[in-house]
Amino acid sequence: MTIAQDDGGQLAYMFNMIVGWCALAQTLNILSRHSIAIRCK
Repeated sequence: MTIAQDDGGQLAYMFNMIVGWCALAQTLNILSRHSIAIRCK
């Protein structure tokens, strides 16, 4: 595996974690019916 592939894998992993966190935050906002101070850019 090359360094470029390693970097790509890390970026993809981080991207998936951020997207997953945003989805979780939105779900919590809906379930709690409150505007939780979690924002996704």
